[in-house]
Amino acid sequence: MTVRVGVIGVGNMGRHHVRVYSQISKVKLVGVYDSSETNMDRVARDFSVKSFPTVDALLDETDAVSIAVPTSLHHELGLQCLRRKKHVLMEKPIAKNLEEAIDLVNAANRNEAVLQVGHVERFNPAYQELKKILAGEAVRAVDIRRLSPFDGRITDADVVLDLMIHDIDIIQDLIGRQFKTLTAVGCSTKSSESADHAVALFQYPDACMVSLTASRITEQKVRELTAVTDSAYITTDLMDRKITISRRTNLSYSPFGQELKYRQENIIEKVHVPNVEPLTVQLNSFISCIINQQRPLVTGEDGLSALKIGNEVQQRIYGNQAV
Repeated sequence: MTVRVGVIGVGNMGRHHVRVYSQISKVKLVGVYDSSETNMDRVARDFSVKSFPTVDALLDETDAVSIAVPTSLHHELGLQCLRRKKHVLMEKPIAKNLEEAIDLVNAANRNEAVLQVGHVERFNPAYQELKKILAGEAVRAVDIRRLSPFDGRITDADVVLDLMIHDIDIIQDLIGRQFKTLTAVGCSTKSSESADHAVALFQYPDACMVSLTASRITEQKVRELTAVTDSAYITTDLMDRKITISRRTNLSYSPFGQELKYRQENIIEKVHVPNVEPLTVQLNSFISCIINQQRPLVTGEDGLSALKIGNEVQQRIYGNQAV
């Protein structure tokens, strides 16, 4: 089976969707639509695909679409596609508010369409290896830092829904239970009203603590997760896809017939991580779900859950102000 795919929105992220789809054997990349004719025509030319004058014209020739447009347009375009029974990969966050997110989830269920949300870190091979390492471990603390330089193109989402939403989804998947308390603070430096730097602290009933820091005002790009268990300290670089584990040990080195040379305090393990692009894994998974009629790894309900917690973080930051 070959899936006919289109991409709606071919800015920075959408262009990468086009690139990856063009390399998947079970995909026929039909074409693209973007409100900017300049962007659309450039991408169509670069990848030798058709540009479409309207979304409906694109949907006439496709089975599935990626939607990579500003968050404020997710609801309108998502419903337009789902009502025509098209499978949708919606870039994160699923929508700008819970009401719109629920609409999208319900529309997907009514029309028996796959709705996958683009929380791409779930497909990061470093994160997938980390989950294997932590399976069965008592996790005591998790700290995730997602830092980036300022990007003036993002104008309709604060740092919580722009960046922290990735890590909210990760902790939902990794911890797998409801938190007991949540505190959060944030500040605005580049944006007039929305937070550009935010910190959230989650406390769970079993005393596990999770700290999330998201910033779009740093000069360095960082994607780092650290986890503390009863037996190890684990550092995961989600950007360079590297994992190191520090474990306590009682090993010592004493050559035969000689006095003790040194005692080793810990062992450092470097974990092999497959060298694959997370977006490639994500889009292949989306196509596989369509062909095999399976639930996606990151469902619309998962996107809704991450948005709900993101809104709770925003409420802590902004108080009673609307978010």
